[in-house]
Amino acid sequence: MLALGSLFGLVFYFAWQ
Repeated sequence: MLALGSLFGLVFYFAWQ
């Protein structure tokens, strides 16, 4: 699922801040 990947990427980006 592309939506799931996008969401996961966003969460990872925020967590990696």
